[in-house]
Amino acid sequence: MRAPLLLLGGIVVLSLAVARALSCVCSPLECDVLTDEDCPGGLTWDPCRCCKVCARVEGEPCGGLFGFSGTCAVGLQCVIMNLLTRTREMDEGVCTKIPGRWRRHCPHGPMMSGAGCNLVGEGIAAENGNVAAAGKCVCGPSVPWCPGEPRPYMYMTRHECRLNLEAKIAYGRTHSFHMQAYCDIRRYHAMRSACSAAAAR
Repeated sequence: MRAPLLLLGGIVVLSLAVARALSCVCSPLECDVLTDEDCPGGLTWDPCRCCKVCARVEGEPCGGLFGFSGTCAVGLQCVIMNLLTRTREMDEGVCTKIPGRWRRHCPHGPMMSGAGCNLVGEGIAAENGNVAAAGKCVCGPSVPWCPGEPRPYMYMTRHECRLNLEAKIAYGRTHSFHMQAYCDIRRYHAMRSACSAAAAR
């Protein structure tokens, strides 16, 4: 009885070390065959950089734990909503146009948005297909903005953005640890059941 408990304890301790690590088993033969015609936002790599997948377009979810909620198409950034005012913390974002890059016609004329910042997470596609690093505050100047559309900046100040970045990092560590520990415990019980079945033969 003591040996399984020690093994389980070791698994939980080990999970602390790999809490933020993503372990992938790449099997290209299992990848879906996609073309640019299948994906309005173009193609990008999955978080494991194993398979090509459809890039997320404007308004679609992105980022999330290890970036599994998707990567935005080129020209979009993965903006994370205000974590401090939400009861359910998530580090998933929404693909949003980069402020000031596109100037669309406004029926009643554009307004200036005022300077601000966005918390940008996993899920930003670069021109070379790479995915930008997670968790940073991207700030910009006042840009033309059409009233009635989403504001170009989620946060008014860099300080407010950094507070949300800290909340995202803290939540990500806790969520990753519990998920890894759960998976390791499930794996331990599955191995133990298989060994017991083999011994009974």
